[in-house]
Amino acid sequence: MSLLLLLSTSCLFFTTPDKVEPANSDGPVLVEADTDTDTDTDTDTDTDADTDTDTDTDTDTDTDTEPLECSHVTTCFGDYTVISAEMLSEIDQCSWITGDVILEGQEWLTDIALPCLQGIDGDLGIRYNESLTTLGGLSALKFVGEDFSLWWNYGIVTPNGPDQLTFVGGDITIGENAVLADLNGFSGLTRIGGGISIRFNPSLEEIDGLAQLESVGGDLSIWSNASLETLTETYALTTIGGTLTIQENVALSDLSGWNALQFIGGDFNVRYNSQLPSIDGLNSLSHIDGSFEIWDNSSLTEIDGLSQLQTVGSNFTIRDNSSLSQIQGLNAVEYIDDGIRIENNTTLCQSDINDFVNGVLFGGSNDSTYGNNGGC
Repeated sequence: MSLLLLLSTSCLFFTTPDKVEPANSDGPVLVEADTDTDTDTDTDTDTDADTDTDTDTDTDTDTDTEPLECSHVTTCFGDYTVISAEMLSEIDQCSWITGDVILEGQEWLTDIALPCLQGIDGDLGIRYNESLTTLGGLSALKFVGEDFSLWWNYGIVTPNGPDQLTFVGGDITIGENAVLADLNGFSGLTRIGGGISIRFNPSLEEIDGLAQLESVGGDLSIWSNASLETLTETYALTTIGGTLTIQENVALSDLSGWNALQFIGGDFNVRYNSQLPSIDGLNSLSHIDGSFEIWDNSSLTEIDGLSQLQTVGSNFTIRDNSSLSQIQGLNAVEYIDDGIRIENNTTLCQSDINDFVNGVLFGGSNDSTYGNNGGC
């Protein structure tokens, strides 16, 4: 019985498919058959590898194809206060929004992914967003009809993104942004219907991103930016409809970039800038409709940059500038519509003040010129 089973088994091996070559003994025949089978298996494995490689190549090709991000753009009506990522995605195909867009106090927000948005008729408010690091998702934005506020956003260093924005109809407020270093994302801005306030940004070093700005309808305020050292870019700004205030910028040492500015419709205030040595770069400014005030700039020695100023529409004050030694830069002033106060400038010669006052027509009932240097 055992012999019969063995012989049957041997017959089975010798009747394998023709692809296995015959051999001199049963053992080698079995081994070579296994070896050929392994070789075929390896070949199959290589084939699988080739297939995987082709599949990967196709996937890479699909990735390289630029997605149609704005394939279903539409006008969106009403106001949008975004409180979730889902709500933001619901308006990511809006090309125009007829109301306000408010993103406030959203800890999940790192970018504002609205790549199709070109215009907002109302306000754009971006406030109190601790994780927001960029405005890159606003790269298509060109128009904001009312106010634009960028306030208390702790992670934005450079607001890159809205560099196509050319017009804001209301006020712009940029304040309390702890690490904001520049305004380069506003490089396309040419006109503001309202005012612009840049204040309490402790890391802000320059505002050269506003170099293309030509007109401001309201006030321009640069206030308490502790790291701001220079305003030296050749700014295009020619007109400020309201008041210009440059105040409490403790590192500011140079104003020489304001050569195009010709007219201020409100007041002119330069106050409490302790490192500012001169008021240069304002040599095109000829008319101030409001008051004029240079107050408590302890390093200020001269104001020659105001050499083209001719008229002041209200009060005229130069006060508490302990290093100011001459005011010859004001020789072109012809008319002041209210009183003159030149007080407590301890280095400034009283005789120079008297010459200035005597050479100017003014509409006020009196002038006050005490506390200056009477010994020269």
